[in-house]
Amino acid sequence: MEGNLCFLIPLVLILTLFQSVFGVGLLLFGTPTLLAVGIPFFEVLSIILPPSLSISVQQVIRNKQLIQLSYNVTLIIFFALFAGLSIAVFLIQNSQVELLIGLVLIIISITRFREERFRTLKYKIINHERMAFFLVSLIHGVTNMGGGFLTYIMSSKYKSKEKISANIATIYAIYASFQIMALIYFERFTFDINALILTFISASTYYLIGNFLINKINDNYFRNAITFIILIYGFVSILSSTS
Repeated sequence: MEGNLCFLIPLVLILTLFQSVFGVGLLLFGTPTLLAVGIPFFEVLSIILPPSLSISVQQVIRNKQLIQLSYNVTLIIFFALFAGLSIAVFLIQNSQVELLIGLVLIIISITRFREERFRTLKYKIINHERMAFFLVSLIHGVTNMGGGFLTYIMSSKYKSKEKISANIATIYAIYASFQIMALIYFERFTFDINALILTFISASTYYLIGNFLINKINDNYFRNAITFIILIYGFVSILSSTS
């Protein structure tokens, strides 16, 4: 990771600001970016998970009164995430992960572009919440890309932007904590002083600037632009997996 630090610091800084405003960023865009420049999947997770966790913990602390997550759903998340990580560790290669990430990103972008067509799906999510969390957590375990679908689930459950963000942050914190512990168990997590530097930068940036940006920028204005970026990332990931 040492030689990449000059690249990683501005990347983490930019994506931290992005996540401060839109709720997603470090994982959704950081994972395919780092894979595209040739960093192996589990090293990518070692780089990106600690900064993501540092942001999520701050969001949880700030909005703890808005969090509504049942014990049963939490158990489902743990089980599905472990199953997904096991698949990633034992069954698939780096290029296959990139291909899956690309496909997931394209699906996310389609559901965002054509949201009015998926309103029926939103009602089904409400009625089959546990299955939705299981599938999203399984996808996240394999690809680290569950955040896009997580946003969709939470927007079907809650109307308040603050409540949506608080509950997404809670599940992101659960994801990152469990992923780090599981990867340590599987001996796939890379301990590095530079990862601590990136985590400090991310946590400090969110603490000093992120809260200000949350209240100043209306993410509805940028929604289509974000969706387009997700779509581009999807195609880039697929192309990268075949190269």
